[in-house]
Amino acid sequence: MKSVCYEADKYEGSFHCRVGGPEDAPALVMLHGHMAHSIAYRRVWRRLAKSFRVIVPDLPGHGYDETFRGLQMQPRIETLADWLFDLIDRSAEAPVHLVGHSLGASIAYEAGKESPSRFCSLTLVSPGFCISVPPGAATFFDYLPPSLARMAMNRTGMRIIEPFRWQGEPLDAEEREAYVEPLKNLDRLEFTLRLGAEIVRGACDLDELEPLGVPTQVIFGEGDDFVRVDAADEIGQRLHASKVEVFSDSGHSPPEDSPLQFGDALLDFIETGARCGQPA
Repeated sequence: MKSVCYEADKYEGSFHCRVGGPEDAPALVMLHGHMAHSIAYRRVWRRLAKSFRVIVPDLPGHGYDETFRGLQMQPRIETLADWLFDLIDRSAEAPVHLVGHSLGASIAYEAGKESPSRFCSLTLVSPGFCISVPPGAATFFDYLPPSLARMAMNRTGMRIIEPFRWQGEPLDAEEREAYVEPLKNLDRLEFTLRLGAEIVRGACDLDELEPLGVPTQVIFGEGDDFVRVDAADEIGQRLHASKVEVFSDSGHSPPEDSPLQFGDALLDFIETGARCGQPA
């Protein structure tokens, strides 16, 4: 997987992605969760890149993305869905297979609802549109000063953030430093905090979920203490999902906690349920 930057005329900075696999293979775009970045798929991308053109972007404000700068980029799910369309136009030939984890699943759901013809399949993993949050969480994200939050951007403070809760293969020292460094930037950190407020404000109204005009599967980890695993079947029914799977040995991040099972589930779904773009 190579680090690639794509110029983005619409934004004030460039897209940053990790890209691998045959250029003529069907495109598989994979979106990470809040305050993670493209490393979130490190345990599955090598396998998937044998059959797909795998594109794993850093979401706006995360990792080494620069598109978050500028007034046209607002920390809202709808804005990030439009951003995804721009990224796909720049990096792949639509329609594509789309995987979204946590925040990435919220973006994937919004994009699939808005423009289903752009996608061959959707896989929503630990979807962030149905999280369990304490009262006042949105206010906390809204008013936490970035300068104060930056003080926690170290090896100790970051243990509450997603990659430090992964149950599979811990980040090594070099990976930890590379992960933490971008989040020490105040502009970037402020954007991700405001985006966090947007996420928790939208949790969790199942009545608002709509069927998607794209073949869809939903994946949860049974040990997830962040999203509503108990609502998995209802979410699948409301989305008219082809498949709903709950991995018994996973927490919030099945691609990290159960990479073999996740890869099997994704490949099987695409081979049997997707409407286009079969694996190379």
